[in-house]
Amino acid sequence: MQKRLNKNFFVFVVFMAACHPCPNGGVQEGDACYQLPQVRVLADDDGDSIKANEMLLQNLNEDRVPDLVFFNIHEDLLATSFIERSFYVLLRSQPGGALIRNEIGGPFFFIFDKIFVDTNDDQLLDLLVIGAGFSEGETTIAISINQGDGRFVEAEQFVVSGSFVEVSAGDLNRDGAFDLVLGGGNPGTANKVLLSDGQGNFEETLPVPSSNATTLDLFDLNNDGSLDILTMQDTQDQIQTLLNGGDGIFVLQQSLVTGVDPDKFFVVDFDADNDVDLVTINNGENSFEFFENDGGGFFSSQEKFPSLSETRAGLVVDVNGDHRADLVEPSKITILREVDDGLFAKEEEVVVSGLRILAQQNGAFPRAQELQTGLLSEASSVVVTDINQDGTPDFICLELQDEEASVVSFLVSLP
Repeated sequence: MQKRLNKNFFVFVVFMAACHPCPNGGVQEGDACYQLPQVRVLADDDGDSIKANEMLLQNLNEDRVPDLVFFNIHEDLLATSFIERSFYVLLRSQPGGALIRNEIGGPFFFIFDKIFVDTNDDQLLDLLVIGAGFSEGETTIAISINQGDGRFVEAEQFVVSGSFVEVSAGDLNRDGAFDLVLGGGNPGTANKVLLSDGQGNFEETLPVPSSNATTLDLFDLNNDGSLDILTMQDTQDQIQTLLNGGDGIFVLQQSLVTGVDPDKFFVVDFDADNDVDLVTINNGENSFEFFENDGGGFFSSQEKFPSLSETRAGLVVDVNGDHRADLVEPSKITILREVDDGLFAKEEEVVVSGLRILAQQNGAFPRAQELQTGLLSEASSVVVTDINQDGTPDFICLELQDEEASVVSFLVSLP
């Protein structure tokens, strides 16, 4: 099961060695060499520009390599004539090919969240979207089935009672079928678990002992093989953990007090002790906070450190190949280097006109080289993948060029 939080921007920055000239006008960083940026303006078959506001990396066919998805969702509730709900697929097997347009179906008044998940056990990721319907107090769920060629066919719609703004999917009771967890967007709205019978029908379990989840996701928090729930309530400055008994029934394990106005969390084994830990971004006080897992799903705050400014972005990634999860804060952009188990230090501020590559030598950064993205301003979405399959990371950046068009910049490493 795969999920991307659609309301956040992501940036990937790599630490490499000193900069030297590269053949054909490229830029060399240690053993890595990057081509000059290749920029593509997004347009449909008729040549009309596409105003994409989000880019995701998902494997959408059977070649086991990630494809690009560009979401074009614009909803102006005050001008109902200006509503665009579509997404475009660029298959990895056809990098220079046409963008494949798909409509997002469903009687939505407003779309809240979306995930890619295999809903019919055909080994292909389908699109599941939730949003407000046209009846008060109800949430519409629409599923579009992946055809394996970049095209999706609307297959199913159903309505659940309650107003929900977040969705996550996983096998919650170990029966091989995907189940759903819905996060309530209004104060007092209980989060809801829907167990699947494997035939497309869902049944509510006992009420989930938490409410008003502005962000939620599924992780195995206590290493028992079952997916547990982690929810965030930004208006209450807290995160709650709910443990799964293995049957899709959850009990509240812990309520963690966070910093002011938490907007995002990362769940990764930061201290390399074989259990997942937690880092929150607290926008109300411009801070990050690290919570350590004791192995049984109990978390304790270990370190809080400042960020440069308010950011609704970030990424966890091993930036220098030392098998530690480092943090990237792309606001101004700040690199936070993990210097010890769960301890972070601010190393360098990165300007937003490109991606700055920082040379890491024994925990220090003696020099830095900016890698130009070829974009006019900072990227709104950045993903990393091995485009040319040479074992080194390449970058793909999305920018809204103007009011009508988006452009994509490809930074490909050379052998």
